Amino acid sequence: MASPEIRSCLTIEQSLANYAEVILSVKSNLSATKSVVIVVGGSYAGLPHIATGALTSSAPILSFDSITPEDAACAVVSKDFQELDKNCYNTIRRSLAIIDDIASQENGLEFLSRSFNTCRRVTSKKSNRLLPLQFSSGLKTYLSNVYTLVAQYNSRFNTFITSVSSAIMGDKDPINGIVKAKSLFVGSENSCLEIIADGDDRAVVFDTNSLKAWKWQGA
Repeated sequence: MASPEIRSCLTIEQSLANYAEVILSVKSNLSATKSVVIVVGGSYAGLPHIATGALTSSAPILSFDSITPEDAACAVVSKDFQELDKNCYNTIRRSLAIIDDIASQENGLEFLSRSFNTCRRVTSKKSNRLLPLQFSSGLKTYLSNVYTLVAQYNSRFNTFITSVSSAIMGDKDPINGIVKAKSLFVGSENSCLEIIADGDDRAVVFDTNSLKAWKWQGA
C-alpha cells in the first residue's frame, strides 16, 4: 500500500474499468456478445458503462447524517442478535462491561491476552508471539467488528450467526463463551488473535492486504 503504483489500481475508475473487462471476457467466452448485462453486488454494485442496470442487496443509499440516525448500523446488528436469541444479545452486552472490569484489575489485561490468545506476527508468517493487550477497548473493538461481520453476512444460506450465538451461550462464563465464538472466526481455539496498532493503538484490526486496500479506498 506504500506504493503509488499499487494505490492507483484501487481508484473507482480503475475498479470499474476492471469490471468492464471481466464482463466483456465473460460475454465473449459464452458467445453472448449481444446480451444485456445486469450487474449484481452485495453492497454498492457499481455500474460499468457497458451494463444496462445494477441490482444491489444492501447499499445504504439513504445513509446520510441528516436522514439516518448515527447508530443505525449498530442498531441493525443488535436487532439481528436480539431476534435470534435475546439471552445471547444480553450476554454480549454484559461481556463488554465484564471485559472492562477484568482489565481494571491487577494483571487483568494479561489474563484477557491469554484468554483470547492475542499475538503479533514476527519475522515470518509462521512465527507468532504473545502480545499483551494495552487497552480493553482494543479487544472490544475487535469483537464488535466480528459481531458486525457475522450479522452482515447472515442469510438463509449462511447461518454463521447461529453458530456464534450457540458458542457464546454454550458456556456459563460469558468470557469463555466469547472465546469459543472467536475461535469460529479465526480458525481454532488455539489460533491467535492477531492485533496491530491502529491510530491510538487501541483498535484491533485484521492485518491483511485486502483490508488495508479497503480502508484506503474508504478514506
